[in-house]
Amino acid sequence: MKTVVLLGPPGSGKSTQAQYLLDHLHASHIDMGASLREAALKPTALGRDVYRIINVEKSLVPDEVIASVLREDLTKIALEQDIVLDGAPRNISQVVVVESVLKEAKHPLERVVFLRMTEDSAISRIASRFYCHKKKHTLILGKDVLSPSDVCPVCGSTIEQRVDDTPEGVRKRYRVFLAETLPVIEHYRKERKLIEVDGSLSPEVVRALIGQQLDLMQ
Repeated sequence: MKTVVLLGPPGSGKSTQAQYLLDHLHASHIDMGASLREAALKPTALGRDVYRIINVEKSLVPDEVIASVLREDLTKIALEQDIVLDGAPRNISQVVVVESVLKEAKHPLERVVFLRMTEDSAISRIASRFYCHKKKHTLILGKDVLSPSDVCPVCGSTIEQRVDDTPEGVRKRYRVFLAETLPVIEHYRKERKLIEVDGSLSPEVVRALIGQQLDLMQ
C-alpha cells in the first residue's frame, strides 16, 4: 500500500493535517521525530546509538539510523495499510534512503504533501502557540486561553511555550527548513508527486484542498 509524506516549515500545521490525512486515508502514522525519541529510550544497540546522537552529541541523526528506525516502525504496520510519514525525508540525502526502505517494505512513496508558509506567517502563528505543562494539549493564545498566566482549560495544569518558539527560534528553524528540506520539495515537484497547499489558510480550507488534490492524483 502507499505512503504519503507530509512536509512543511515550522508553524505550517503539519500535526493538524497529519490527523486529517490519517482519517482521510484510514492510514497509520509514522512521526519520525517521535519515533527517534521513542527509540532513544529502548535498551537496545539502536536505542543507545540514537540516545547518544540526540542527547549527548546533540548532532543530526545519520541517514543509516533514520533507515533503521523507519524499518523498525514499518514492521508494526500491516501490509494492506496506507501510511502517513511525517518528518522524513528532511534533506536530499535522505530521499533515496527513505524511498528504499519504504519500497523494501512494500509501502512505496506515492505523494508528498507540502504545506507552504512564509516566515512571517510562521512566526505569527507559533508566537500564539502554548502547551499545557503535561505536554498533552496544544492551546492557541486568544482562542483557547486569553493570557499566558491562564491554566489549561482541559487538564487544569499551567501553560508554557517551547523554548525555541521565540521569533528568533522560529527564524532559525525556518532557515534550516529552506536549506535542508526545500530541495526535497523541488525534487518531488519534478517527480510530479507533489501536492502543494497554502498552510496559512484555515485548517478546514487546507484539509479540503489536500483532499481535492489527493483524489485527483489517485
